Amino acid sequence: MVSFIVNRNARDGQSQQNWQLAEPMFKQAFPQAQIFYPDSQEETIATARRLADVSGSTIVSVGGEGTMNRVMQGIMQSENADKVTMGVVPFGNVNDYTTNLGMRKNWQHALEVLQAGKIQRVGLVQLKTNSKNEFALNIADLGIGASTAQRHLRGELRWLKGRFKYNLLALKSLMSWQNVPATIEVDGQTMDVPVGIILAGYSPTLGGFELLPHGRVDDPKMAVTIAHSLSRLEMVNLMQDAKKRRFKESDRVHFLNASRLTLRAQRPVVAQVDGEITDASALSLELIAHPRRLNFVVP
Repeated sequence: MVSFIVNRNARDGQSQQNWQLAEPMFKQAFPQAQIFYPDSQEETIATARRLADVSGSTIVSVGGEGTMNRVMQGIMQSENADKVTMGVVPFGNVNDYTTNLGMRKNWQHALEVLQAGKIQRVGLVQLKTNSKNEFALNIADLGIGASTAQRHLRGELRWLKGRFKYNLLALKSLMSWQNVPATIEVDGQTMDVPVGIILAGYSPTLGGFELLPHGRVDDPKMAVTIAHSLSRLEMVNLMQDAKKRRFKESDRVHFLNASRLTLRAQRPVVAQVDGEITDASALSLELIAHPRRLNFVVP
């Protein structure tokens, strides 16, 4: 059984208009499909979990990466998660994950991909804090990326759309950023540094910035980037390099592959998964690799 979970508010409301055009073609291709229109993140998760409880289901997220993440969270809450397949119709502003998989940014290609039905096992990152336990399909992060996501979710620059808005929000975050003194342990190796960025995932980009250039969906370990001890100007230059896909390692920027990362911060940090805030005031957290954890429909 194929089910579609549609976020009509994705891409600042444009998703509803796009789905109205696409829906007849998806119904024709999958005449037995169920279509759901949840009104909240909580309802999206609950709907996906309920559908995942039916073994062998294919659950398709229609919306942006926030919708994709909430559908995935619901699947992972089901005891049948290993027997469920996830797909995506990318109607978001950036669509990092599906773009990295090779999907084009139109529903026609998404329909072709779903009809072909090629399935790959992809990795997830589990992010645990004292109060939250969630997964990232694209990237889990704290620091500048999470601060940018928080600004977006608060509605800053709501009159703008797409990657330009994310670029400006990232710049606003950089202008007010202060590094966080912290202890980081990566697969048993420890460093005490003032942290600017920590990211972990199986996909290279976040918000259009290539911050995990070594990320691959089928790797046995999660890709990790740690940037520390950088001034604001150096952080701005780093983000410009990431935007232009020329992000490089240095003595203060490390590209790693790991199974587990823990952080203990001296002041609260914001943590996010796939652009959704998990914890706005975490003092400690853990990132855990789950390689080849989820069945996913790919081109």
